Amino acid sequence: MATAPRFSNVQDSDAVRLDRNEALFPMSVAMKQRVAEVTAEVSLAGYPDGSSADLRKAAARFFDVRHIDAMTVGNGADDLVGRLCAAFGRPRNGQAVGRVLVPEMSFEAYRMAATAHGLETRTFDFEPNMAPDFAALELALKAVKPNLVFLATPNNPTGSVVDPDQMKACMMRHPDVLFVLDEAYIEYASVRSLADEVVDLGNAVCLSSLSKLGLAGLRLGFASAHPQLIGVLDAARMPFPVNAMSQAVGAMLLREFGGELRERVVSCVAQRQRVNAGVQALMNDTFVEVVEGQGNFLALLSPNAETLHAELLARGVVVRRFFHADSRHVLNRLLRVSVGSPGQNDRLLAAVASLSLQF
Repeated sequence: MATAPRFSNVQDSDAVRLDRNEALFPMSVAMKQRVAEVTAEVSLAGYPDGSSADLRKAAARFFDVRHIDAMTVGNGADDLVGRLCAAFGRPRNGQAVGRVLVPEMSFEAYRMAATAHGLETRTFDFEPNMAPDFAALELALKAVKPNLVFLATPNNPTGSVVDPDQMKACMMRHPDVLFVLDEAYIEYASVRSLADEVVDLGNAVCLSSLSKLGLAGLRLGFASAHPQLIGVLDAARMPFPVNAMSQAVGAMLLREFGGELRERVVSCVAQRQRVNAGVQALMNDTFVEVVEGQGNFLALLSPNAETLHAELLARGVVVRRFFHADSRHVLNRLLRVSVGSPGQNDRLLAAVASLSLQF
């Protein structure tokens, strides 16, 4: 795929991994104790609840979705992406295969799921200037006539957000297209979530996740939509998509530690702002543009991204590099830098401060 990420072959075990957008928040003593207590009570002999009813109740309250019938659960949000392709990928009249529309700069799992389910993926340039362009989206919708369109807010790797009101208006103008709004990073953003508002629409699904709240190991993703859409989506799932341990622990953490989970995000946003200011100051006399965005990462734009990536790697700091077949595309200039722990961020700033080349 032209926009696939370029992974680093890291040999140094002491390297700072800021290339994976992980939210590696340490669990509090109280959280660890409650996890131990809850898991000790989980029965592993029988099958788990296929509908994840208790987990959906906890998630609906946490994500402010009005009713559990407007939610479903998956083994991570990427599981739900695949299920959406399976459930809503029937070709339109006159088309040989179903079509999925995704921005060129977006989460690669959208393309992977579409390909795995035999759908045709069409891309368009949604962020020619690192910000959403709804005119470009309108043109792409008319030209492609997709079954589904996947959009993320905040977007990975740019960190941009869509205006919620503009997004809803676009959804309403195209009732024959299923819009999937991925809000995995929404807790880091300043815009409101549409997790509940999409329930009033018949052609929109909002994806939520616990991964960016520091619970990626549970593999819990959620979809909210009109109950009829949820019914179709549930008809496409396997009988037991989420294991009993994840259901029990996830429901408990959302109920008892929801405030703590959000406080950790607030601390990460403060670190993001600190790192942004520090890198901005250090890169002030270079050709590097620093884009803070609204995720748990920054974007660095440099005409010499390959060299900058290598120089940081040589200093023990791993960041994500992207590439595109068109040498003029912005992805070839983009490096994504995850926000780490305060210590990891200090190492990043020290590495940047030691750079002597002009990028």
